[in-house]
Amino acid sequence: MLLLSRSEFDSLLKLYIEADAVQEKARTLSYIASSPDPDVVKEALDLILNDENREQDTVYVTARMSLEGRETAWIWLKPRNWDVIVKRWGQGMVFHRFNRDIVTPFSSDEMAEQVEEFFSNRVTPLFVRILKQSIEKIQIKARWIDKIRQGGISYT
Repeated sequence: MLLLSRSEFDSLLKLYIEADAVQEKARTLSYIASSPDPDVVKEALDLILNDENREQDTVYVTARMSLEGRETAWIWLKPRNWDVIVKRWGQGMVFHRFNRDIVTPFSSDEMAEQVEEFFSNRVTPLFVRILKQSIEKIQIKARWIDKIRQGGISYT
């Protein structure tokens, strides 16, 4: 995965703003949040909330996000932007992809608990199953990592 520096992000942002072709904008967005720099990731996420962006292009930002960026995105998502996202996208496909790309990659019991706690009073019937699957995936990865750390998995 390409990890962007601040100057590379600025160059991509300029390219994105100046691009006329929808495909070029989408391609640019697909790399824009791949930086490990929290400030760059926040700016990329703020960009997707801009009214000038097409709703379906949002997933290009979250799908290519760096692992460090996902933690920044989780912090960005919580209280400040959650209501904005729900209001803007409802709980349709873009909303589910957004959740999957940011929440599901986590791999610790602590993050599973944070996710469960945050969504405990924000879940709708449409979102329950997807949230449950995301939390289960986080817990499975956490158990797998624990087994590796304890020497329970051998690759020889």
